[in-house]
Amino acid sequence: MTRKLIAALGALAALAVAAPATAKETTVHRGGYSQISVQISSADFNLDSPRGAERFAGVLSRAVAKACDTGDNTLVGRRLERACVAETMRRTVARIDKPYLTAALGQRSPGGIVVASR
Repeated sequence: MTRKLIAALGALAALAVAAPATAKETTVHRGGYSQISVQISSADFNLDSPRGAERFAGVLSRAVAKACDTGDNTLVGRRLERACVAETMRRTVARIDKPYLTAALGQRSPGGIVVASR
């Protein structure tokens, strides 16, 4: 179990925001651990609007939580899960690079300016 937890944090969750219309989960087994990747689509969401970005933020949050779930409810397991979620969200949002999504998730934009309003 410890090996799986370390791998989950080390490899993080491979999250691809791409073409499929629905969430697609893939599990790859490597060297005694499992890496889960979840593929979701942003095609149905307007990430250039506050509402679209907020809706997609919910989808993204659930996908990242699923990809980072270790199944270990110990203190160490929960800490590794939180670290995985935080790092995966940071990397994914930076890669998507949409200010309204950054704001919807309460993250700082790379330039330190949040261009969003309600």
